[in-house]
Amino acid sequence: SIKTITKLHPNQVIANYGRSESRWAAAYQKRRAGHAEFHELLSYARQIIGLNEEGQLLICLMGHAGQGPCIPLWVPRDEVTLTVQPNDIILRFDDMTFDW
Repeated sequence: SIKTITKLHPNQVIANYGRSESRWAAAYQKRRAGHAEFHELLSYARQIIGLNEEGQLLICLMGHAGQGPCIPLWVPRDEVTLTVQPNDIILRFDDMTFDW
C-alpha cells in the first residue's frame, strides 16, 4: 500500500516518478547504453524525500534530467507533503547516505 511504501525510517529515500518522468529516465538510460549513474536517473523524479540517520526530514533539489551535471542539494524540512497522482511510480531506497 502507499502508506507502507511512504513510511520512512532513517537512511531511506523515496522517489516519486510520474508517468512522463519514468519514460524520460528510461530513455536517458537507453541513450547512455545502460551506464547512467544512479543519481542521474534519480534526478528525473518529481519528488525526492529522505530521512537521514539523525531522523531529519530532507527534500532533494537536484538539477540534471539529462541537461548537465547532477548536483544534489539536500534541504532540511519540518514537514513534507508527498503529492501522488494515479499511475505514479513510488520507489523507496534503503541504506542511503546523503553525501552524494
